[in-house]
Amino acid sequence: MVNNFGRLSPTGRRFGSKKEDFRVEIGEKVLLGEIKGVGHNVRSENVSQLDVHYQGFVEDNLDIDINNISALLIMNHQCRKPLNERKEVHENQIKLAKRNGSLIIETIELLKLYDNYRKEDITREECIRRLTSEIGLFKA
Repeated sequence: MVNNFGRLSPTGRRFGSKKEDFRVEIGEKVLLGEIKGVGHNVRSENVSQLDVHYQGFVEDNLDIDINNISALLIMNHQCRKPLNERKEVHENQIKLAKRNGSLIIETIELLKLYDNYRKEDITREECIRRLTSEIGLFKA
C-alpha cells in the first residue's frame, strides 16, 4: 500500500516470529516499527524487543545503508488511565532507546504530529526528517 508518506508494508506478523509490526519505505529510508498498547509504562523489554527486530532486519538486508534504517516504538502505555494521570516515560527507557538509536513515540505525540501535519503547521518532509533522525523520546 502506498500512502502520502511512502510505501507501507504490513509484515503479516505471526505469533512467535521475530518480525517488526510494520515497515514503511520512503525513498531510501526504511522505518521499522513496533506498536504496543499496554496497561503499564514503557519497559526496557519493549525497547529491547524493537532492537531485536532492528538488528534482525539489518542482518537480513546488508544491501541497505544502516544510516537509512530507523526503529520506532509506538506506545499507548498505561492505556487504562486517563491521559492526565499517566506517568512520564522513565529516563532509563529513554536512555536505552538513545543507546539503541531508536525512537519511543507515545500515541498522543503521534496524534499531535499528525494534527500539525493536517493543519499544515509541519510539512511531510519535516515529519519524515523527525521520524528518521530523532532518537530517545519523541515530542511533537
